Amino acid sequence: MQMTQEETATKLSDLLRGELSAVETYSQAIDKMHQANLISILQEAHNCHAARANIITGKMRELGIEPPMSSGVWGAFARLMENSAQLFGDRATIAVLEEGEDHGLGLYKAHYADNDPVVKKLVREFLPKQEGTHRIMQDLKISLA
Repeated sequence: MQMTQEETATKLSDLLRGELSAVETYSQAIDKMHQANLISILQEAHNCHAARANIITGKMRELGIEPPMSSGVWGAFARLMENSAQLFGDRATIAVLEEGEDHGLGLYKAHYADNDPVVKKLVREFLPKQEGTHRIMQDLKISLA
């Protein structure tokens, strides 16, 4: 089944907004984190999401699709949650990050069997990375409980 450029653009935009949201949320968390050992872990996750966002952006431009420049509604929600978590410390911040990783994992899994070859290729490349950042936040949340 041939995908239209509009369908591809919509799917890639959804994935990119999720990655942009993660980058924004990790940046906020790193700025407010109190434990130095956690900062380096969060920086690695941030860099992983930023790299994915850059690859998706590049792919969209290669296809002649204008990538979204913001994370949209999910980013606004993530910022609200992150700002609230800051009031309660590092543990709450990690819990919010893990929740965001859950959202991202669900998004990648939803597109795993996609018929669009462009989307499918990116998702199959990125899903293991998403599972990795999710697992790291999950383990951190457990260790801080």
